[in-house]
Amino acid sequence: MTVTWTVPDTGEVVTGYELRWSRVADPSWTEVRGIASTQTTYAVTGLDADTAYQVQVRALFAGKEGAWSQLTTVWTSELSTPPQTATPPQPATRVGPALSPGPRTPNSVTVTWTAPDTGQVVTGYELRWRRAADPSWTTIRDIASTERTHTIPDLDAGTAYQAQVGAVLAGEEREWSHAITVETAAPSGLDRPSPQTTLGAPIVYQITSTSTGVTAYWLPVTDGAITGFELQWRSDAATTWTRVTGISPTATTHTIAGLEPDTGYTVRVRVVAGSVVGAWWTFQTGTTSAPLQDPAFSVAWENAGYDEGDGEMAFILSTSDEVPEAVTVLVFVVDSAATLVRPGGYSVPVGVVNVGGTEVRVPVALEADTVDEPDSVVFATLIIGDGYVLGTPATATAVVRDDD
Repeated sequence: MTVTWTVPDTGEVVTGYELRWSRVADPSWTEVRGIASTQTTYAVTGLDADTAYQVQVRALFAGKEGAWSQLTTVWTSELSTPPQTATPPQPATRVGPALSPGPRTPNSVTVTWTAPDTGQVVTGYELRWRRAADPSWTTIRDIASTERTHTIPDLDAGTAYQAQVGAVLAGEEREWSHAITVETAAPSGLDRPSPQTTLGAPIVYQITSTSTGVTAYWLPVTDGAITGFELQWRSDAATTWTRVTGISPTATTHTIAGLEPDTGYTVRVRVVAGSVVGAWWTFQTGTTSAPLQDPAFSVAWENAGYDEGDGEMAFILSTSDEVPEAVTVLVFVVDSAATLVRPGGYSVPVGVVNVGGTEVRVPVALEADTVDEPDSVVFATLIIGDGYVLGTPATATAVVRDDD
């Protein structure tokens, strides 16, 4: 990923920059120092494909460090070809369609293309587009082989999108063009938001589903400038999103009800600060299902609050009734301020017979230090496999208080 920034407007002389990045939800940072004061871009290499990373940059002044920039979330792209372990045979030269941007409005962009130079018969075209840095594509199929232009409607104003066109060849093979970046026009009479006000994506750490709904959970956002969240969802068969606005800025969850059973859904969430919106965090939900059999599993923290120096904390896994066969339940633990020594998944084995419910305790070590820092919110979320249902609560919250 290539990161660019603007020079801070402080009136002070910048002597250099520092940059730090990490995989989203990873508490550890990789720092890059010694960036020259004349440099306003940096390429971070050696990352994993199709993965979300977060990045920040700060300026250095004579004798002091500036504040870190706002946190920005970036998705690396998918691998275009699988890694090669040996020199592959040289394929015949093939050239896909050449895609170019055309006219634009605040809510649409038009793209044009030329036919691919493949020597094969083109039976039609497909076009796919996405918001820049969004990992998921929206695909438009069944474009006639005689078409050379298409308008993408219902877009957000003043926003960058990526687009690709694919030629459909004999045998349903696709020959894709290079992706281009196009940007919708700003709303009439309004200025485009400054890059310095761009908001990062909220961290959606879990989606749960029932036969008629899905619920998204994300980490709290403490930025006082935000005015709420926006959520969009769609089924795997749909090409348009259903939009949910006006979600409270203090919310950390939202349930979408009235969905079809046995259907795949995708959910995405972003931060809103007035007229400025952040990047989308997209989460594939999987498939809604019919109600499953009892017993229901639920999770709770042993205590609602812990001190950083307590050394460990434990959650309790309960069932509503006996478990007729051995099962392993996954509990996913995450926190908001990197205070846990070991966040992540815990596989909890549950015995064959547990009459009247059972409690399973798994210690989670806390990291004690001497730094005065904010309290942390810790979440434990059940991820249940086929055959059982989630009880209440399926997600438990506890507070880890700083003891310095």
